[in-house]
Amino acid sequence: MNHGTGSAYLPAAEALDRSTDPSVQAYRDSAGAFLNGESVESKVYDMHRVL
Repeated sequence: MNHGTGSAYLPAAEALDRSTDPSVQAYRDSAGAFLNGESVESKVYDMHRVL
């Protein structure tokens, strides 16, 4: 599965967290206020009109 959270996105995020590349570190520092690690819960509702 190309879009699996555990198989694709988490390993990439972990690699970025370990990166010593100055441009990656600068981005993490500048985005820290927005990417602070808090999680949220999302819900999707599917509504249908019954006639």
